[in-house]
Amino acid sequence: MRNVLQRMRCVMDKDIGIDLGTKNISVYVKGRGLVFHEPTVVAIKRGNGKVLALGGAAKRMLGRSSRDVQVVNPMREGVIADLSATEAIFRHMFEQVLGYGSYRRSKVMVCAPIGSTHLERRALRNAVQSVGARSMDMLDEPMAAALGAKLPVSEPVASMIVDIGGGITEAAIISLGGIVNHTSMRCGGEKMDEAIQSHVRRRHNMLISRGEAEEAKIRAGKAHPDLEDLVVTVRGRNLATGLPDAVKVTSAEIHEAIRDQVSAIERIAHEALERCPAELAGDLMTSGINLTGGGSLLRGMDDYLREKLGIPVRVMDDPLRSIVRGLGYVLESPTEA
Repeated sequence: MRNVLQRMRCVMDKDIGIDLGTKNISVYVKGRGLVFHEPTVVAIKRGNGKVLALGGAAKRMLGRSSRDVQVVNPMREGVIADLSATEAIFRHMFEQVLGYGSYRRSKVMVCAPIGSTHLERRALRNAVQSVGARSMDMLDEPMAAALGAKLPVSEPVASMIVDIGGGITEAAIISLGGIVNHTSMRCGGEKMDEAIQSHVRRRHNMLISRGEAEEAKIRAGKAHPDLEDLVVTVRGRNLATGLPDAVKVTSAEIHEAIRDQVSAIERIAHEALERCPAELAGDLMTSGINLTGGGSLLRGMDDYLREKLGIPVRVMDDPLRSIVRGLGYVLESPTEA
């Protein structure tokens, strides 16, 4: 009987960690590990609100769906912009991952940008509670990233995180289990994509999609101007003829387009370092900066920051999942953080 009850409790009570990002959503279930990592996009049937697709399947429908299907990313600049779409994502995702209704007995831990406002955090809490989770806690994203990277956050030494997300970039210095200081700005991968779109329209008189701009950034973008120049072909609509067209775009062009965003990221890190207590500043000369988030994968981002700031900079292993790994660390620990 005891074994049966234990098995029932395993089914009924689940601890879940969620990293709800502007670009991607990741879910960790205690005892199972990472069970979901998909783009934060949902396709919803207009009228009845039925979810037709989620994640990558929904992202592929962007700009290609009929009028009776709404394809939406409910996140803007790292926080919820469309509450009903976010609730639909949570409900559909939980049913896929955990089975119908079982999430209503779950304890949920969600990451939030440390720079988010009280109202933005309340919207996140409401979205989780709307699907009936038993309880909910929040963890600051820089702390989760540091735990995911196995940095010595509980020791009396400084660890620094720069999280370059899709909608928000944050820098934080951590010591003795707490965040000593932090800076944040609503900039990141999405604004880089918008800048590339604007550049192609202005320079080549061609309209390209956000997805096409993102792909160009991934394939040929660079943060440091001295890196090798690559060439990528982008496709869209020629604004002069109104017909489909393609042009070649170089790394130098992309660097020119996103230069302001890259400079803003450097300023965020610089400001956090300026506010660092003298007792911890010396630690950072050795431990340096740890980069996470999708923006850290931009070619040469570590080189650029290392050159500008004069301290070591490294990109974390698998930076897209460092935050959800930190959630997993907390969930799997004998005592909760």
